Amino acid sequence: MKINTSRVPQQGYKRGYIALISALLLSAILMVITFAANTEAFIARANLSNTEDYIQAKHYAYACGSIVLHILDQDTIRLTSTSPLSIQLNQNATCAIETGQVSGNSAQATVNARYGHAISSIYLRATRASSTDLFIPTYWSDRNPE
Repeated sequence: MKINTSRVPQQGYKRGYIALISALLLSAILMVITFAANTEAFIARANLSNTEDYIQAKHYAYACGSIVLHILDQDTIRLTSTSPLSIQLNQNATCAIETGQVSGNSAQATVNARYGHAISSIYLRATRASSTDLFIPTYWSDRNPE
């Protein structure tokens, strides 16, 4: 028995090949677009995480400033004699009182707080009316006044 091959259209094979290549190219283009969008989202998330860490570090630095004021009110010698003084605030945050100077009824200090990979610094100055009064902050900023 002889098979008649003259009836099989030769154009059908070429159309199928073109359709297959087109589908592969479209899939590759869509994969590249998806990869680019996901990479951009991942980088944006990392930047957001760094920003959140910096905000947390700034809040912890202000808390360290409050600790400095408390130390000043309790024992001014401890602040000046043990600089730098490191305080573990919680599992992820540490506070370092880098410099502390007391001169009569005025004091100044520099504190750093670290949270995650972010570090924030606070500079503060405080004065009191007499040796029996509490120190009151007169300058409190994340910028060095000098």
